[in-house]
Amino acid sequence: MADCIWDINIFLMNKGFSQSRNTQTRHEYIHHQSDICIIIDYGICSDEQLLYVDYTSHQNALVHRHDKVYRFLLEQEKTDALKQEINFFLDD
Repeated sequence: MADCIWDINIFLMNKGFSQSRNTQTRHEYIHHQSDICIIIDYGICSDEQLLYVDYTSHQNALVHRHDKVYRFLLEQEKTDALKQEINFFLDD
């Protein structure tokens, strides 16, 4: 999974995003010019320590803080599909 995360990290950095926050279940990226936040979830369903209320509270804060917030799930070895999905929303 680390290679997939690295691939998406480079992909988003090439689009002008910078890493904002990383946890064991997600990475967050911010594009400061357009005020877009992208959340890449991975392993979120397998983390028994993650409380739903904490996760949604954090997401609500991001939605309040940024013009647009997109949340995507990174599945093992499916980085090309994720890149296409991200491009679909960013090319809006």
